[in-house]
Amino acid sequence: MHQNSDLKPWLTDISPEHAEGDADAFGFYVSEIDLSGSSVTINRTGVTAIVGGNNVGKSTTLREIHEALTLSPGQARTPSHILAKVTVGWEGTTADFLEWAGSTSAFVNNFSGQTGLVSAGGIVPADHIVHFRNQAQSGGPLGPIASFITHFATAKQRFDHVQPVLRRGDLNDPPTHPLHRIEQAAGLLEEFKTAAKDIFDVDLTLDRLSGNLFFRVGKPAADAPPIDNVSGEYLQQLQRLPGLHTQGDGMQSALALLLPVITATYPLILVDEPEAFLHPPQSRKLGSTLARLAHSRGIQLIVATHDRHFLTGLLDAEEVAVSVIRLSRDNEVTDAKHLDSNTLRRAWGTASLRHSNLLDGLFHKLVVIAENERDCRFYAAALEALDVGEKLQIRPHDVLFVPSAGKGNIPALARVLLASGVPVVASPDLDIVNSESSIQKLYETFGGHWADVKETYLAATAEFRTPRTRRKNRQVLEAIAGVLSAEPDAIYESRTKDDVTAALSVASEWKRVKDYGMTAFMAEYGKAQEFMNDLAKFQIVPVQVGELERFAPQVNLRKGDAWLDEALASDVHKAHAVQEHMRRILAAGGFWQDPESQ
Repeated sequence: MHQNSDLKPWLTDISPEHAEGDADAFGFYVSEIDLSGSSVTINRTGVTAIVGGNNVGKSTTLREIHEALTLSPGQARTPSHILAKVTVGWEGTTADFLEWAGSTSAFVNNFSGQTGLVSAGGIVPADHIVHFRNQAQSGGPLGPIASFITHFATAKQRFDHVQPVLRRGDLNDPPTHPLHRIEQAAGLLEEFKTAAKDIFDVDLTLDRLSGNLFFRVGKPAADAPPIDNVSGEYLQQLQRLPGLHTQGDGMQSALALLLPVITATYPLILVDEPEAFLHPPQSRKLGSTLARLAHSRGIQLIVATHDRHFLTGLLDAEEVAVSVIRLSRDNEVTDAKHLDSNTLRRAWGTASLRHSNLLDGLFHKLVVIAENERDCRFYAAALEALDVGEKLQIRPHDVLFVPSAGKGNIPALARVLLASGVPVVASPDLDIVNSESSIQKLYETFGGHWADVKETYLAATAEFRTPRTRRKNRQVLEAIAGVLSAEPDAIYESRTKDDVTAALSVASEWKRVKDYGMTAFMAEYGKAQEFMNDLAKFQIVPVQVGELERFAPQVNLRKGDAWLDEALASDVHKAHAVQEHMRRILAAGGFWQDPESQ
């Protein structure tokens, strides 16, 4: 219970039934936002991250939320590009809010004897505060009380919080700045210093002796003396330490973000580009620190970020509610998809996601999931080569290739991105069709109904699931031709002989699918091709030659990075079969169309 005795007479006059309030009972938050027709519920506490590619409206969305909350009476909103509506929630009574406001600012009497609350713009009369508090709870704008309960930390403006601030004339005066709160609370001071040490590996010292209050970087060699008996030696050492406000933009920006969160100065904080000016490890540390602080303080953070490292840091704070709103734009129309905290947490619990570059996909226009890192590197090179020869609808840098560490992990990875509205194409090896349950799971992950294609699948793969029968000469000839036609002018040597032997082997009919690709479907090739087309309609494009290495059977090295290096050096990624595969991937993702069909 926080009491401000100076308020009692005034409260008794204007609101006798609420003459005594509880600051701890006050709460304010954004409960819902309507973005381009999509209603999104916002975490009561914790972090909501707004993500997406360049120029989709992340910063604009934050700015429009802030503007909608801070409108003055009669003021019309600027025409909105994205935000249709903001719904807020309140906790506690008017008296609870006034008690809380009195603990974060100062109630004073102006020259007319009118009680008011000190703000950056002057003194807001207390009766105005009560009026707007009651009006806002009924859906009206916050007006002049917005500056007390919301904070918009843009990349350029947030440096203000680490600038030297005038000390209070009396320590009994309510704090009006986060540094005032730090000054009088040893626990908060230590928490802030610990965070700075964790992120930047620097020590901070709060200068309590200068005319202004501010942090210095480093710490004096001498122990801090009693405040009423400061030695000249200590003063000299303190004066030699540079001020935090003179340090690099990254340190100033990050620590300026932490101050209002650690001190719980505002219940709602909007942050644009929290990762600005930071290296990736620092960005990740900042994300985890902000998330934990927001959770422990009961603060609502809404951030717009471009950085996967910051997102990863948010998710490192395992106890914190973290959700994602991904924005995309098509023909000036913005679309919003919400990935709620529970879904994101379940996915983040899988090792294949935690240790992948999947979160980068939230900032790309297309994600292609392949089975391993080698496939991804090869396809990235192939896409760049295709872009040289053709005018693509998407630039290579807007496509992200994500390794799944095995085809079994593809559905889990795809599910996260699909829920976020990211266009996704899966490109596993062709032998995914060996298991009906595996291909069915993947097909249904992308929204397909297995019953619609099961008959085609069974017909196409029947020859691999039935007992082996004796081959006819024609079938033997086709099997051998499937091997030799890949490189008809090459010398017949032991490696080629092994391939022919494998093609004629009776050990595993399914093995032929990976070894020889679509040519392995001898009985029902038409049905097999029909099934491939069905899969492509749901963004699944298996490698039709079987597996990556079959794009370059002439490369003597069978597997691994050595194969990749030799294949790229030999320009295999520019070969016709590879380029066709890339076209199929782009077409499945909605970014390529056969010119002859246009």
